Amino acid sequence: MPNRVIKESIWTSPNLNNLPGPLTAEILFYRLLLAVDDFGCCECTTRVIKGKCFPLKDYTTEDIEKRLEELESANLLYRWENGARQYCIFPTLGRHQRLRSFHQRKTPEPPESIVSACQQALADDDACQQALASRACGRDPNPNPNPNPNIYARFETFWETYPKKKSKGQAEKAFRKINPDEQLLATMLATIERAKKSADWLKESGKYIPYPATWLNARGWEDEISEEARNEEEREPHQWL
Repeated sequence: MPNRVIKESIWTSPNLNNLPGPLTAEILFYRLLLAVDDFGCCECTTRVIKGKCFPLKDYTTEDIEKRLEELESANLLYRWENGARQYCIFPTLGRHQRLRSFHQRKTPEPPESIVSACQQALADDDACQQALASRACGRDPNPNPNPNPNIYARFETFWETYPKKKSKGQAEKAFRKINPDEQLLATMLATIERAKKSADWLKESGKYIPYPATWLNARGWEDEISEEARNEEEREPHQWL
């Protein structure tokens, strides 16, 4: 099957936009592919996505935000903020499309944590291709999938501590890749406890807390904790529902 080129006119095609059905993460994924630059990045503010990718649909920004969270949880995109704007990157886009010889960035460069997550996503993509090749040859692609017998107990400790209980399977996958020892787990838990008291994680009832898989893939325990969060440690802890 030859490669296909999809035009941006899909956003305003009457026939496609008159099709019934709710917004899914897969639909959003396809439409966002037409919005990214040659680096796989685009502005990801929900209002911008609504106006650009779905000008003829009555989806709400809440619909779009939920689908973005699902794509992020599946490691299909990563988001970051720059000033008042939000951006996203498709980590493996270059593996699956033919890029032009001239590249011009249309967004700010992603932060180092996002770059690291993308590098991990590329490594995962390589591992997936190797696993598929191994299965085709009748070999076991992962003869020792869990060399650390304590990994499940450690993950449950992490899961119990992390305030956003979303996409547990993706979180466990990311946790197992890191395979933290007791010292690193203690660092993770301490960072999470401090972050729980930060303005960003408390804002709008925790709306902006990253999915646990996203936090793990971005090595969130290495983020700097603001002075505000440190000061909050002396106050009454926030109660998570």
